Amino acid sequence: MQQSIRYLLDQNMLTADLEQYTIQEGKVEHGIYLSSLQRKGAALFCLCRDEERRVKYVLMLSASADAFPTFPGQRMREGEFMVATSDLTPKLAVFLRKEFPYTAPQSLRDKNATFGTGDRLGNANPAHVRAVRSFNIFPVLAQQSIRELNFTRRTFQDVVDAATFAVFQEGYTGGYGADGDHLKNIPEIKKSLESGATMITLDLSEVMNATAANWSAAQILQSYQQFPKNEVVRLEKTYLNSTFTLQNGLALTFSTLELQRCCVMYSKALRFAKEAYDLLVEVRGAGNFDFEMSIDETETPTLPLHHVFIICELIHHGVKVDSLAPRFIGEFQKGIDYLGDLKEFEAQFQIHSQIAKTYGNYKLSIHSGSDKFSVYPTIGKWTEGHVHVKTAGTSWLEAVRVIAMYEPALYREIHTQALNSYQDALKYYHITADLDKVAPLDKTRDADLPRYLEQPDSRQLLHISYGYVMGDKALRARLYDALFVHEDAYLQRIRDHIRKHVRLLGCQER
Repeated sequence: MQQSIRYLLDQNMLTADLEQYTIQEGKVEHGIYLSSLQRKGAALFCLCRDEERRVKYVLMLSASADAFPTFPGQRMREGEFMVATSDLTPKLAVFLRKEFPYTAPQSLRDKNATFGTGDRLGNANPAHVRAVRSFNIFPVLAQQSIRELNFTRRTFQDVVDAATFAVFQEGYTGGYGADGDHLKNIPEIKKSLESGATMITLDLSEVMNATAANWSAAQILQSYQQFPKNEVVRLEKTYLNSTFTLQNGLALTFSTLELQRCCVMYSKALRFAKEAYDLLVEVRGAGNFDFEMSIDETETPTLPLHHVFIICELIHHGVKVDSLAPRFIGEFQKGIDYLGDLKEFEAQFQIHSQIAKTYGNYKLSIHSGSDKFSVYPTIGKWTEGHVHVKTAGTSWLEAVRVIAMYEPALYREIHTQALNSYQDALKYYHITADLDKVAPLDKTRDADLPRYLEQPDSRQLLHISYGYVMGDKALRARLYDALFVHEDAYLQRIRDHIRKHVRLLGCQER
């Protein structure tokens, strides 16, 4: 710390032109992230590294002993100056969000292309900022599902705080969102809102009747007949003998059976969506949050006609969605490229895009969007860049890649943990990895370990094991230490990898 203080004083940082320092992306000088340097009032603030303790902290320097009394750190005199420091604590995050509002999450509502960068480890967001800051795309840096939080032993407040610190470190003032991802009940929604979520992704997988997609006509009719008569009258008046014409002229019509099937599959879920939406309006006020609805966690693709039914019923219930995640045709499996017929995907995706444009111009949301490079050009083309993409596991895999490159012994332990936990992990994630195609670890040289991050089957093995690695306290600590030591390589790998996603979506550089 003394070295950092001396550098700040020698360079007259309290009065110097800071831009010559802050434009140096990723540059660390005497323990100071130069991009973080900024003045407010009579004080200078910056984020620093403590190599000995392997932690980061914020340093405040001022000629006034009374500067920012709410700064939560330890204060001391350095000659005629006052110095205060604080590790990256929840209290510091609150201070930063108050004094530097750009470090607080904000709404996505007026943003065109938006990109979720789920930072499972809490240390990847500086790279995410570097990946997107020169493109016309808005990052959602705080994005985690309850499943991810449980696996990583973190809270949504931890996730938001980590995004705050990353934005401060990078001096990024372009704004970011916070997504309470794949929430399934009211308590989860309330908790995310309390933690500062600006976006709620409502996962309807547990309240929709997805199995009815494969029911016989007789089964559908039996269930449909349980609906209230006045509701049946409304539904049939709305959807039967009507044509739903999309912006491109495509006309869609409902048969009696397909209407009944939609009602049986989605009606209960859509009533729950109304309940959740009303809560958001009550807590935040209409227009002060982003609302996404997810129906992608099913085995059956969302038919375009079903998409029409869902959005029309949401409109009927007074629910305004900002984005919606259908279950697209083909496979969006974790950590690998799209699996399926690309021509059929484009044909179906074009229709889904037209539905979104016709019924409110909401965004299509692409879940498990990591590494789906073969379909990104199609997604960018038909959405015209008005789209939301969610990634998370791909940044975890880049962390594992860096471990494989620089810490082979640690990598071998992570790989072994992944193998040992694989069958249990399959309870939570749908993948089709063939472990027989994964090279035996004991026959792989250290120099070849990074190849595991190139092979699809081993990528999926490593992808779904993150919770089991994070659940081992010793392994977790060594992982964080290694990524701290090799931070330059780690952040560069993630920056370049996420930037590849952004470019293939067709996002333009500023």
